[in-house]
Amino acid sequence: MKYTIIGAAIFMAVSGAANALTITDREADCALGNVAPAGVTCGAGDRRNLDNVELSSMGDGDFFALGLGGSATFWISPDFTGPLSAIEVTFGSSYSDEVAQVYVGNDDDFQLIGTVSNKGNFDGVPLGGTSRLEFAGAFSQIRFVDQSEPGSGRDGFDLDAFNVAAVPLPAAGILLLAGMGGLGGLGALRRRKSKA
Repeated sequence: MKYTIIGAAIFMAVSGAANALTITDREADCALGNVAPAGVTCGAGDRRNLDNVELSSMGDGDFFALGLGGSATFWISPDFTGPLSAIEVTFGSSYSDEVAQVYVGNDDDFQLIGTVSNKGNFDGVPLGGTSRLEFAGAFSQIRFVDQSEPGSGRDGFDLDAFNVAAVPLPAAGILLLAGMGGLGGLGALRRRKSKA
């Protein structure tokens, strides 16, 4: 019984850890052709700090302004799939259309999955909102590319946070682990019976 409980605890820890998504690298193109790695700002102020963007379903108000025509790419581990929710934060007295195209890919081979905006799928967040895109497949990279119209005081799509789902473990892998745990439990039971 002790081995069964230990096996179940190990299985739960391994399967839970395997599904935890993290951003492993970040890169921004500030629409001027200069690429900045994580921790480096692309422009003036904290709003241009790429480390402000979180992998989360809830924003914290800190964001990265893509810049008009700019982009931000994030590498995520382990692989992810849809759906995507993206939180855009817009400050000011009125809405200005802030739009970004979203691409997903592997090894810098990207495909367009749709467009997110500060007006689409408005969720009641003052002057901003959450957009949601459905897509399928297993990917390791996501890129947001600003498509906002130029205008006075605009600095493009303001990305606060985004969230995607972990690619589920294959059922065969789970069954294999469960089977190995069961065999280990049977072996322990046999040893215990042979000693008695």
